[in-house]
Amino acid sequence: MRETYTVYTIDDKDDNNDDNGASSSTRDNESNDFKHLDKGWSYVILFASFGTCCIIGANNYGTGIIHRILLERYNESVVLTSWSGSLQLSLMCLSAPLASVAIDKYSCRTSVILSGILFVCGYWATVFAPNMHVAIFTCGVTAGIAAGLGYTASIVVIGFNFKRRKHIALGLTLSGMGAGICAFAPLMDFVHTHYGSTGFFIVMATLSANVITFGTLYFPSKLEIYTHKQRERESESRFGGKHFVGTINMYCNSILKKPIVLLSVATFAYFGGTDIIFLNLPTFVLSKGFTSIQAALIVSLNGILSVVGRFITGLLASFKKINVFWLYSGCACIVAAAIIVYPLIANVYFGQLTFSSVLGLFYASCYVLISPLCSYFVDIHLTSAAIGFVLFSGGIGSLVGPMCAGVLLDNGGTYDQCLYSAGGCIMVASVLGLLTSCCQRKQRDSSSGTEPICLSYNHI
Repeated sequence: MRETYTVYTIDDKDDNNDDNGASSSTRDNESNDFKHLDKGWSYVILFASFGTCCIIGANNYGTGIIHRILLERYNESVVLTSWSGSLQLSLMCLSAPLASVAIDKYSCRTSVILSGILFVCGYWATVFAPNMHVAIFTCGVTAGIAAGLGYTASIVVIGFNFKRRKHIALGLTLSGMGAGICAFAPLMDFVHTHYGSTGFFIVMATLSANVITFGTLYFPSKLEIYTHKQRERESESRFGGKHFVGTINMYCNSILKKPIVLLSVATFAYFGGTDIIFLNLPTFVLSKGFTSIQAALIVSLNGILSVVGRFITGLLASFKKINVFWLYSGCACIVAAAIIVYPLIANVYFGQLTFSSVLGLFYASCYVLISPLCSYFVDIHLTSAAIGFVLFSGGIGSLVGPMCAGVLLDNGGTYDQCLYSAGGCIMVASVLGLLTSCCQRKQRDSSSGTEPICLSYNHI
């Protein structure tokens, strides 16, 4: 018995154009093998992914509410208490490689269910946490890792269930992050007001248990099952029986490609710059003489419009005439320009609202495009590893950016200087996105304009 592999390709310009793409017989085989894509249970998984992102968004973007509750409960310093929220936000990205391992070793379903379990355990443990140091671990570290497991799996699972409508589905999924904080932030405040901090964390644990329910719907598709077998066969064929060594080598080969490294550095700069903005935006608004209610409205407007921005980005990326690399760089450039201009219009409330609107519409677009960009350079069975590495780089940026801004402010710097620094970082991300586009064009030229989408394994 011998093994053969068939490479399925899809035309760069038109799915229906067989002259420049794969043969019609190959397309027929692909249709038979993966006819479940874009239909049936794929939309159930889309609903579950959206729901998962809603809850993760409520947990992560609601860290400001949780921060205030922890301050009241333990009466510790702001610096110590802020570690809980900072770790939860950064670990959502830093734990992405761990999520990739769980996805590749088991399934997206396992990763999301484990995410829900960790959320529940973390918040329940916070109910009994005797001091802030324990709460940092339970509410910061545990919940942060839980968010990373669920967030990464919710991105990857879309690629296993959608093909033609993948970008639209991804935009809908990630719009749940913004929808979650809009929907649940008032509920979180209501629960704390009526039930106190203990009741708040019990309700948060109960709410987060829905991630487990959504995770049970992530049944592995035929394509996901196939990619698991493909990784195992490729590892064994290259490294004999040394499966572990082969797997590590495959991961290294996928994440150390020049375009993936460029994209990782761009994500590092982008996450670092945007997190400087979100960490200091409320304080900066107050420093301009506006009220806390006005500052809250500005932040809320940003969250609402990010839902719209994510969906529009996914819709635009689905059109074949749209270059996703230019879309990525263009959105980053608009965000950078808005941040640089922001200090000049910040004294007027209309200027504040304008900046918040532009930021909300464009900043989340780059998050949506990470998965499509990675899929251009690695085979589908290595996509989760590439996405995990890129998000891990972004997580480091989330730690380094705000820390550098804090050092600047502690040494006599101003908020205007922090904003200019953030704008510069995001502009660097825009330039690196264009450089990544050059790598992409060279690779596709060498393959006659076709893009591999999957490998079909046959026994003869």
